Amino acid sequence: RRTIGVRAGIRSVQLAANANGDIALAWFEDRGVRNDRVYIAFRPRGKPFTPPILQATDRVRSVSIAVSPRAALLLAYDARGIVKTRFKPARAPFFRRVETIASEPTFFARLRTAVAGNGRAYVAWAAQLLTEGGDSGEGFYQVAVRPAGASRFRPAQLLERRPANEFVSGLDLVVDESNGATVAWGASTVRAATTDARA
Repeated sequence: RRTIGVRAGIRSVQLAANANGDIALAWFEDRGVRNDRVYIAFRPRGKPFTPPILQATDRVRSVSIAVSPRAALLLAYDARGIVKTRFKPARAPFFRRVETIASEPTFFARLRTAVAGNGRAYVAWAAQLLTEGGDSGEGFYQVAVRPAGASRFRPAQLLERRPANEFVSGLDLVVDESNGATVAWGASTVRAATTDARA
């Protein structure tokens, strides 16, 4: 057992790895206001974890991290209704700047991330506004793609919109050897959508 980081209010600890043994951890520190802090720690194959690296300060509700077969890293987080990402190409020393994905509202997003072998990046999520008074908004299942070599994500594709009286449930995402992806989701009905090799 090793201590990676010590912070008050750690939330949404996420772990990702590739077949080579590169491992990434992500989490956020819930500070209760607009300055929640998103951290990662990375362990290249055969080496120790880095100290926690601050990646963003925002109003955060969840995070997700992915590692490609070549050790590119994709971080995504829900910034109170907006999905934001940071991407680090495999050979780059630092993450690129924060990017906002154009989408439907993403309150309380349950995020999934993946990076294919060619560097193509995917972010998928299920989201629905839930108020303290017990009211709920429409539910959204969405996915966004950042083509290999591109500087930005495309606007998110709406997979399905669900009525406010239905609780939005799970979603998952995987990539395959052709660099395509499959997303599966559902609450009352399970559905799946698959890209071709060009996404």
